Amino acid sequence: MTAPSAASSNRCGTCSLCCKVKSIPELAKPMYTWCGHCRKGTGCRLYHTPQQPASCTDYRCLWLATQSFEDPSRRLSLEFRPDRTRVVVDTPDKLGYKAAIFWPDPDVPGAMRSEQNRILINALSMEYAVIEARGRRRKLLAVDPVNARLMVESGCDLSITEWEV
Repeated sequence: MTAPSAASSNRCGTCSLCCKVKSIPELAKPMYTWCGHCRKGTGCRLYHTPQQPASCTDYRCLWLATQSFEDPSRRLSLEFRPDRTRVVVDTPDKLGYKAAIFWPDPDVPGAMRSEQNRILINALSMEYAVIEARGRRRKLLAVDPVNARLMVESGCDLSITEWEV
C-alpha cells in the first residue's frame, strides 16, 4: 500500500511559482524568494488555515482563474501553468485598463521567449495591455487599441514603453 500524495488541496496542483516571484506583504516576503511556508511541488503549509495571508487567499494567477470557467474550451491547458512556462501571469483589476502582467522566474532568463509565453502574449494582446514585470521595472510588450486609449486617458504616456514603479 502506498501513502497518499501530500499535494495541496488547492487547484494549483504542483505549481507554486507565485510563492517565489510574488511578494507577500503580510509576511515581509520580498519578490523572487521562496516563501518559508511553501513546500515546492506540493503547496502551502498555511493553505486553508487562519494564518494564510489575505494576499495569498485572494490571489489567482491567470492560469488558475481560467480553470473555473464553465466552458472547458476557455481554460488554459497545463502547458500554460506557471510551473511549466516559468512565468506567473496576473490580470489585476484596479488599473483603469485591462492588463496582463507577466512575472518571469529570474532563474530562467529565456522564459519570456518560450513558445507558450509567445502564444499567451499574442492572444492576450488582442484585449489587454501586456506588460513584463521584473522587480520594479515594467515593459509594455503589446497593447490593444481600447486599452491604449484607456491608458492614455489615465495619464500613461505610451511613447514610454519601459518604466519603474
